[in-house]
Amino acid sequence: MIKSFDNNSLRNFSDVLAVILSYKEISIILAECSIPEAGGFNKSDRLYYAFLEKQRVDNCGNNIAAFIKHVFTIN
Repeated sequence: MIKSFDNNSLRNFSDVLAVILSYKEISIILAECSIPEAGGFNKSDRLYYAFLEKQRVDNCGNNIAAFIKHVFTIN
């Protein structure tokens, strides 16, 4: 189990991933990783709130790490 990430780390992950991914890609990958949308108007906020809520529910950082891994292993 991966320890929960602090809010600052979640924000940094979100900011970087928002540069890499389109709105559509974010929606697709969140769904593929079973991370529900949790609000936000821009790409970074959409990711941040989804990560924050998923981590709160799971009480660990496993699914956040899986999302990041998925982004970097897409062919």
